[in-house]
Order: sequence, then C-alpha cells, then structure tokens
Amino acid sequence: MQFDLGYSPTSRCETENVAWLVEQGAALLARQGAFFSRPYGPWARSAYSGDPQVIIAQRKLKRIFDPNGILNPGKLCF
Repeated sequence: MQFDLGYSPTSRCETENVAWLVEQGAALLARQGAFFSRPYGPWARSAYSGDPQVIIAQRKLKRIFDPNGILNPGKLCF
C-alpha cells in the first residue's frame, strides 16, 4: 500500500500536519506489525526500532552484496 498526501508546501499548517501524520502514522503502523519495504526518513525509526535483529540481518546482507561499502554509503539505518 502506498499513500500520497497532497499539501501546499507554502502553508506552514499543512506542512506540519502532514509531517505529523507521516511520523505518527508510521509509528502506529509499525506497532501493529506493518512492513516498510522502503524505510527512510521518519519511517526508518519506526521500521528499525521494533526488532534489533532486522538491523543485524541487513548489515550481513550489505556486507555480502557490497563488501567494499561503495553502494549508498551512509544511507542505511546503520
């Protein structure tokens, strides 16, 4: 499932409301067991905070597929 939230970036109120919804919505969904296939931004905190084993597994995969650390350095959750 994917959501597109339209708002006016020039409206401070709308921008803050959407930012709140994205962060709080992600946290709520994560608590209910949601899977985030592209966790970045505020979703990364929600996606990776539930189970530390996820980060361990992703580090292992990263070392397997990118042993020299050249793909997206510093872009993952760790």
